[in-house]
Amino acid sequence: MSKKHDIIWLQSVDSTNEEAKRHISDIDNLSVLSAWEQTAGRGQRGNTWSSKAGENLLFSIVLKFSPEDSSQTVPEARDQFVLNEIAALSVVDFLCSHEIIAQIKWPNDIYVGSRKICGILIENSLRGNRLSSSIIGIG
Repeated sequence: MSKKHDIIWLQSVDSTNEEAKRHISDIDNLSVLSAWEQTAGRGQRGNTWSSKAGENLLFSIVLKFSPEDSSQTVPEARDQFVLNEIAALSVVDFLCSHEIIAQIKWPNDIYVGSRKICGILIENSLRGNRLSSSIIGIG
């Protein structure tokens, strides 16, 4: 039986990352939470992220790592930055496929020209020296 990967659509939520954290045990690996509106979006170092309802892509991707699943490699805590690299490069690659030239301001900002168009906030949970889950917020 294959696992179900959900896209969970939300009308309004404080933050897709916060919603994912509140329901992490009920959400399948590789599920996505997407919101029409975030009322309390967050960025790095406590910065806020605001957007008008319906005018932005606001979503979080849930990654769950299981040491019991022999088909899955569980990343070590020291490898957390790799997730930033994957997320940022994926956003830039997607934009490029739509003929939009974007740059990364490491570790978590995407720019087109001189305008920031996207931020990435990754929140990791650890089990010992390994990641147990990651929530990758993009908005």
